[in-house]
Amino acid sequence: MKKNGYTLELQTKSRKTQNWGTLHPNRKRSNIDMEVLARVAIIPQASDYHTCLSAWIYQKILATGKCSVQATLTFRAIIPSDSEIFSLIREGNLDGVRKMIEGGQVKVNDTDPDGQTIYGVSPLF
Repeated sequence: MKKNGYTLELQTKSRKTQNWGTLHPNRKRSNIDMEVLARVAIIPQASDYHTCLSAWIYQKILATGKCSVQATLTFRAIIPSDSEIFSLIREGNLDGVRKMIEGGQVKVNDTDPDGQTIYGVSPLF
């Protein structure tokens, strides 16, 4: 969703897992746990902003009814699509990509203007 010069992305995943622990014999509860992962990313559209903000929220709901929540904020550099690192990726130049990462010029979690990480857009990894 684009609004006020920003793109807001929302991704969610959930899964049920079997809880192999023992339950109290008098309780009539399921032994299935539920895990939910959500990511919200705010990506600026203006070229004068160079950081993407992502919030990750992980929630686990145990079959016993207990719940845990973890949250993480990440800030990632936004690199122009026509930068050297993306040229190297398009060319399939793994050595050049490796040198830029090892030299500290880029990080694998830096993003393109669409919010995709270098690691995520590269078929080299």
